[in-house]
Amino acid sequence: MKRSVYPALFRLPSAVRMLILGSLLTAFLLTAVQAGELQTELKVGPMDCPACGVIVRQSLQSLDGVKRVRVDASEERVRVEYDDGKVQPADMITLLTSRGYNAEVR
Repeated sequence: MKRSVYPALFRLPSAVRMLILGSLLTAFLLTAVQAGELQTELKVGPMDCPACGVIVRQSLQSLDGVKRVRVDASEERVRVEYDDGKVQPADMITLLTSRGYNAEVR
């Protein structure tokens, strides 16, 4: 932060500044949790070829509420960030099972 932008904040003792910044960070994190954004890790297999990772990622991204999908095909691990108000891990497992994969929450 530039001193010219927030002069009143910099006149406060450092302990008070840290308390204010900590409170703002806590409020930000609580807002993200309240918004319903969660993360889960799935064990998905078998992923025998490079196309499997693409199929799994695209399948999960087609679900409404899925924000981000990261696939590690070599470890048969999939991390999914999602909005729990729109989709649940059970929905992800059902979809992947219909595509021929074994899936479970890790």
